Amino acid sequence: MISDQIGKIMRKPMRARLEPYIEGYFDDLQLGGRKHNACDFAAHLVREYQQYAANMSLSSGLFFLDIQAAFYNVLRELCFEAVECQSDEAIAALFRTLNLPQDACHELHKELSSKNAFKEAGVNDHLAQLTAEFHASTWFTTQGLSTVTHTRKGSRPGESFGDIVFNYVAARVMRTINKDLSAAGIQASVTGDGCRTFQRELAVQTQTWTATAWMDDLVYMYTASTPDGIIAKSKVLAGVLHDSFMKYGLLLNWNIGKTECMLSFKGDQAKKTMEKAFVTKEAQLTFLSAFTGEQTFRVVMEYKHVGGTLDHKRSMRREVVLRNAMGLGAIRPLRRRVFDKADVPLPVKAQLCQAIAYSKTLYNAHIWPPLNKTTAKLFHAGVTKLQRVAAGMDKPSDEGRWPSDLQVQSALATLPPVDMLRTARLRYSRRLLVHGPAALWAVLKANAGARNSWITMFTEDIRWLCNLLPADWKLPSPTDELDKWPDFITNKS
Repeated sequence: MISDQIGKIMRKPMRARLEPYIEGYFDDLQLGGRKHNACDFAAHLVREYQQYAANMSLSSGLFFLDIQAAFYNVLRELCFEAVECQSDEAIAALFRTLNLPQDACHELHKELSSKNAFKEAGVNDHLAQLTAEFHASTWFTTQGLSTVTHTRKGSRPGESFGDIVFNYVAARVMRTINKDLSAAGIQASVTGDGCRTFQRELAVQTQTWTATAWMDDLVYMYTASTPDGIIAKSKVLAGVLHDSFMKYGLLLNWNIGKTECMLSFKGDQAKKTMEKAFVTKEAQLTFLSAFTGEQTFRVVMEYKHVGGTLDHKRSMRREVVLRNAMGLGAIRPLRRRVFDKADVPLPVKAQLCQAIAYSKTLYNAHIWPPLNKTTAKLFHAGVTKLQRVAAGMDKPSDEGRWPSDLQVQSALATLPPVDMLRTARLRYSRRLLVHGPAALWAVLKANAGARNSWITMFTEDIRWLCNLLPADWKLPSPTDELDKWPDFITNKS
C-alpha cells in the first residue's frame, strides 16, 4: 500500500520529536525504531545466550512470538487519546472488531481507562495531540474498490508513525509482562564483568532481562537447571504471554512457523525429556489461559528469526546451506546476460556479485559463532562456487583443468571466504562497542573464556589484520595491548 508522499514529509518531523522519549520508556532490548540499532544485535544476543546456557550446562528456552497483523491491529487509544474514540459508543464499536473473550474485554477496558503510553513516557500534551490528529479520519482505497475504507485502529505501517506508535504500545505491554515473569523467576540471567573490552575484567555483575524485540519479533529467553524445569517454565511463560497481549487487544499467531518455542535440554534426563516432548507429546505442550482455557503451543528444533535460522543444538549447517542457496539464487537470473559474457569487465562482475549475492550469503555473518570443520567446508564451497560463477570460471579449460580458488579470487579482486567472515566481524566491531546493548556485552564477556566464543574469534581477527598491515603502522599489539583496542576502534578507526 502506497501512502501520500507529501503526508509522509509532514509527519516525519513529528516522529523525530517522539524519539527523545524512547530512551526513558522503552525496554533496553526493544531495539526496533531506535537509532544505531539493527536486527543483528537481537540475533547476536539470542545466539550468544544459547551458547552461554550450553557452557553452563543449563537447559534453555527461546520463546518466539508473532502477533497477528501487529501493526494493523494495535489500538491507538493505548498510545494516545484518539480523537475518534471519546464516547462509550465508539469504544463499544471498537471492541466489536476485536473478537476477544468477555473477560479479556473487561481487562482491556481497564487498560484504556488508565494512563496511555504517551502519558507514561512523559510526552508533552501538544505533541501527543498532534500525533492523535494525524491518526484521525484515516482511510484507504485500492484497485477494484469504488469506495474508501475508514480505519480506526492500527499504526499505519509504511507511514512515519508506523513503527514508533506500535513500539510505544509494545513497551507498555512488555513492562506488564516483565513484572509477571520476574515474579515467576522466568528471565535470562548472566554473571560477568559486562565491560566493553576484549579481555576479562575483575569486576563481576549480574545482568538480567526477559526478552529482546525487533519491532514485532520478540524472543523470550530463560534457563532452568533441569529439563523438566525448562518445560514447566515454558508452560507458565506461554500463559503469561497469551493473556498479557490479549488484554491489550493483541492476539498471538499460533500457526506453524509463528509463535513457537525452541528448547535445549541439558542434564541426566535430557534425552528422555526430549523424546517425551517430541515423540510422546508430538512436539506440543499445553498451557492454561485465564481467558481461553487450555491451549497448546509447538516445540520446534529450529526457527527462522529476523532472517537467520536458529537450531536447538546451535548447529550452523542449516543457516550456511540456506545462505549459499540464496546467494546463488540471486546471481542466477543474470548469469547468461552478464556473468557469462566475456565483454563485461571483471570489476563490473565483482561489483554486481557484491551487491546482489554477497549481501545475501553474508547476511548477519558477522554474528555467527565459530563454524565446525564440516560447516566451514560447506561455507567455503558455497562462496567459491558463487565466485566462480561471477567470474565466468565455473567450467574447466580446453585442457580439462579447473581454475584454482586463488585464480578466481585474484580475477575478481576478492577475499577468500574465511577472510570475508573476518572483515565482516571487524566492520561490525565499532558499532558493537559504541551502540551494543548492555545485555549483549554481558553475555559476550561471560562466554569470552570459551574457545568457541565470538570474542575469541574477534581477537584472532585482530591478529590477522595486524599481520597484513605494514610494520610501520602504529597499531596496539593484539597480544600485549588488547586492552587498547576498544579505544582504538571507536576513536581512531
